[in-house]
Amino acid sequence: MNSKSFAARLPCQFPIATLLAVWLTGCGEADVFPASQRVEISGYVQLDGAPLSLGEIHLIPQTGTRGPKAAATITEGVFSIPRENGPLPGRFRVEIHASQSREPDPDDHQAVLKYLRDSKAGKIQRLVIPDRYNSRSELTAEIREESPGDLQYQLLSK
Repeated sequence: MNSKSFAARLPCQFPIATLLAVWLTGCGEADVFPASQRVEISGYVQLDGAPLSLGEIHLIPQTGTRGPKAAATITEGVFSIPRENGPLPGRFRVEIHASQSREPDPDDHQAVLKYLRDSKAGKIQRLVIPDRYNSRSELTAEIREESPGDLQYQLLSK
């Protein structure tokens, strides 16, 4: 058994653990992928021919594309990602997410009680976009440095 107590070994182990934690977490994506390498993106999303009122768009790098994921909120069909948060040039899988609240008729007391129970459990949202546009997305984007994109997506709910 080692004769040194835990307290006696702690001063030597603390700096090693701290350095390991800093190395594992890194200094953040901004340092690894500076804004000068990223691309500003904007675009428009329609659902069934009308602007998507509220949602999110996510760009996930494909094999062979360096860099972080990029995301933005879609409001009235429009989204933009500023250069400092944008992706690096390359090929991306695009996911678009949106949901609607299922608010009950205020005169239906049973529905109101169910709504209150579900809201505590986080079950009050209904997805409005098929999973072929998000979890099983078929959408892609090619982002080029010389011609950053104005991405356009026409989605169908059925």
